[in-house]
Amino acid sequence: MDLATRHLHWIDGQWCNNAPSDSPDATFEVTNPETDRVIASASRGTASEVDRAVTSAAKAFEDSTSSTPSQRQAWLLAAANAIEQDADAYRALLIHEIGSPIAKANQEIETAARYLRCAAASVWQTQGKVLATDQPNRRSQAIRCPLGVVAAFPPFNVPLIKAVKQSAMALATGNTCVMLPSPQTPGLVCRLAETYAQAGLPSGFFNVVLGLGTEIGDSLTGHPGVAKVLFTGSSAVGRHVAVQCAKSFKPITLEMGGKNALVVCEDADVELAARLAALSAFLYQGQICMSASRILVHQSQVDSFGLLFAAQVQNLAMGDLTDPSTVVGPIIHAKQRKHLRTLLSEAIDAGAQVQLGGQWEGNRLRPTVLTQVPNDIRLYHDEVFGPVSIALPFATDDEAIQRVNESR
Repeated sequence: MDLATRHLHWIDGQWCNNAPSDSPDATFEVTNPETDRVIASASRGTASEVDRAVTSAAKAFEDSTSSTPSQRQAWLLAAANAIEQDADAYRALLIHEIGSPIAKANQEIETAARYLRCAAASVWQTQGKVLATDQPNRRSQAIRCPLGVVAAFPPFNVPLIKAVKQSAMALATGNTCVMLPSPQTPGLVCRLAETYAQAGLPSGFFNVVLGLGTEIGDSLTGHPGVAKVLFTGSSAVGRHVAVQCAKSFKPITLEMGGKNALVVCEDADVELAARLAALSAFLYQGQICMSASRILVHQSQVDSFGLLFAAQVQNLAMGDLTDPSTVVGPIIHAKQRKHLRTLLSEAIDAGAQVQLGGQWEGNRLRPTVLTQVPNDIRLYHDEVFGPVSIALPFATDDEAIQRVNESR
């Protein structure tokens, strides 16, 4: 597969460029996180492309009112099969576009196919309700109906899983979709568009506009033709999306960041806890919204857990991304690497102690564990989105709960 390519928008069942396409800002670069080498260019969409995509999806929605559950189920099942058959291409894109270790890439492909089959099963599960009333010979009935055009914003870190989740259920319930992927993953979402087309999904049902969310995100969320917004990303951007949608009372589903805590209690199996904590904190170099970025350990278990946890962390492989044993890969881009360096520097200046890691190897940060982190700095409260976790002792369950809740 040639990764040095040009990715275009997918609108109304065909690839298309910006109109006009001769602007000097008509494209953006896609880089490999491991090397920072440019591996592709992508069309840099504008409000015009967003409008074309929403118009296409709206027309497809009008034409789809006669689509049957059996048809929708067939499309989704065929897409699941196509993803599995095209696993090599998806695997390559996950490795090269987002620096995914191959084991994680394989899990994404398997999970995406499973989600499509779950969505296919759900086409028969849409049920309304009949409600009692006080009026004789009268009944109230709630009927579930598709909304229309769904705008979807999947993140970079699990792009195949999220792109499938955000589109498959929308399609299963009779909606159409316009997706604006992360600028790190245009190739992967364009591949998904090909997969849906191969599965028989009619033109206009699934559209992809490439570009920068800072430039065209509001054009999509605020478009009057969009009936629902699905967003996965940072809390700051999610808050902005919520404000934009509130202006027109548009329903939204937001999945945002977390400052997750793993609590090791007094009666815990510390060997099991240490193994799971290492994976939770550092799988895909901590770039997961569920990563355990705080590990609270009962004071009676601090020493035994600490030794076992250190051994687990030091054994996490940082080898070639195509090696199935590799767990920790590169940080997604230069801006995030700078952010991590800043957070670590602030923490150390404030008195935090680096117990493990802290060293950079190219674009990879070794799994890092800090102790004695003050509770008034960003690293304590804010999501890191990197291979950094802090260890905190506690004496009682109440203290542990209080610390778990010390987060924005």
